[in-house]
Amino acid sequence: MSFTEVLCEVLLLQAKEGQKDLTATSMTKFCDFASHFPKTETSEGSALAQKIFPIVREDSQEVYVFVVWRSRGHHDGLVTAPGFEPSMQMLINEVFPTLAQPAAAFYVKCDRVGPDFLTAGRLHLIEVQLNGHDSPEEVGNPLERVLSAYRDKLGCHPVLFGLQDDDSRHAVVVLKWSANCEEVGLDKDLYDRMLSEMKAQGEILRDVHISEH
Repeated sequence: MSFTEVLCEVLLLQAKEGQKDLTATSMTKFCDFASHFPKTETSEGSALAQKIFPIVREDSQEVYVFVVWRSRGHHDGLVTAPGFEPSMQMLINEVFPTLAQPAAAFYVKCDRVGPDFLTAGRLHLIEVQLNGHDSPEEVGNPLERVLSAYRDKLGCHPVLFGLQDDDSRHAVVVLKWSANCEEVGLDKDLYDRMLSEMKAQGEILRDVHISEH
């Protein structure tokens, strides 16, 4: 897909020991249902702009799920779609029992969700609570300048960048390298310098290596 504005729902699921693959499989099934729902009272066409991106961390019980909705209206209108109730019941029956704690969810309004999101490589997620600015339009600019300055040096590019839909000072960035760490030769000192410059723009709430494949 092209980089047009969409809503990306980012879910962090903490699975019970040994349950993370089942968590990811069940979430994929739910979003497959959602992609075939007919139009709702508030939206036309398929609710999903892209298929689900479930990412299972190998070194923990965390599952990251990226659901790309066509708009906030498509997401919110899902409850009126025929077929929603049984699919929600499937979530309750199959996903909830696999979780060690309730899911954490945030909604990123963005125009950058790369079509190569799940191709082989290394993914990092950075979550930042940004310092105050006069207008929402100004909030992302400092982060964008930092990313622009470092992405070529680090050999990465943002496959997701955006602000919380209901909190314009809360940003989410997912960086992708085209290969794994050993092949890329990731410069950790340089990466730490980039994080340091991001910290000058706000508090880093999360910096996690979520996938390498």
